[in-house]
Amino acid sequence: MKEAIEALIKARTEMKIAQDAMDVLRNAWTILAAAKILEMESAKIALAEAEETARQAGLAYYKEHPGSKKLPYGLGIQSRSWMTYKPEDALEWAKTHNIGLALNKTVFEATAQALADRNEALSFVTTGKTDIATLPKEIKMEVEGESEAT
Repeated sequence: MKEAIEALIKARTEMKIAQDAMDVLRNAWTILAAAKILEMESAKIALAEAEETARQAGLAYYKEHPGSKKLPYGLGIQSRSWMTYKPEDALEWAKTHNIGLALNKTVFEATAQALADRNEALSFVTTGKTDIATLPKEIKMEVEGESEAT
């Protein structure tokens, strides 16, 4: 048993030495890379802001030029439907119309949308569409008949 305990103590000591060395290296790397880490975080923020600005510009362009949802530079427009209602009102409606004893959200929303499309919208349901601009992974810059990708 003594040999097993001595082996355990040795293994723990070696692990502690290795872990301490790794901690020193990690700390040194963090110090050396701090400026790059900050630069990367700053770049992420700038990218998010540029993407939002491009999306807003795409939506503005679409409002001025409705029709095609394919915009210049590879941007696009998607229309997303939305629906709001109180679940208890939907459940009561479903029970009244013998659709179910529990609310099946998918079935209810499909039914509510179909009714809204026929101008028979349920009074407790609000529906709408929101346009969002999509950005391509690769932006096509059109330069005097030439195209270059970025």
